[in-house]
Amino acid sequence: VPTIGYDYCFMRNNPGGDYVPVLVAKDKWTKLISAHVVPFKGADVEWISQQCSRDIQKTGHHGSVILRSDQEPAIIDVLKSVAKERSPAESILEHSAVGDSAGNGFIERAVRTAEEMTRVLKIDLEKRMGEQLPVDSVAFSWLVVHAVDCWNKLSVGIDGKTSFERCKGKRYGGELLPFGSPVMYRVAGKVQG
Repeated sequence: VPTIGYDYCFMRNNPGGDYVPVLVAKDKWTKLISAHVVPFKGADVEWISQQCSRDIQKTGHHGSVILRSDQEPAIIDVLKSVAKERSPAESILEHSAVGDSAGNGFIERAVRTAEEMTRVLKIDLEKRMGEQLPVDSVAFSWLVVHAVDCWNKLSVGIDGKTSFERCKGKRYGGELLPFGSPVMYRVAGKVQG
């Protein structure tokens, strides 16, 4: 049964400053990471469980899955809500033992990856903008999602494949632009004016 690990991290502008909680998930088989800024820890916002359910579908798992986390009550509430959202597909909740950091090691590495990728892209964007991007801005929420998306599409594992390739069966062939870049696109249909 596929295992997907979950944990929270906290992104800050600077040490001891304001922070936002980020829910990070990683599929143990495909190594696909997802991360989303959440308003607070817990399952009190409906879109969190819906988004987690969509993230599980992106990994290609439509049947039974194991949802693994530590024993923190807030994350257990989220996973119960995700299990309800995925019904009738079976979602088995599993928790690592108290003090067993190795039991959830693969998600701890995913949290570190999400933090590092986000930090790099945030520094790049701030340098191009000439000002600091606060972690509580809407743009930062999108930056977190973009950071893990880049990692999924570009980071090659020891098997020579990216997470995207393990999930989709082919390499990502699209174009990735720096976050916050202006993009010109053609509007479908007749252009007026």
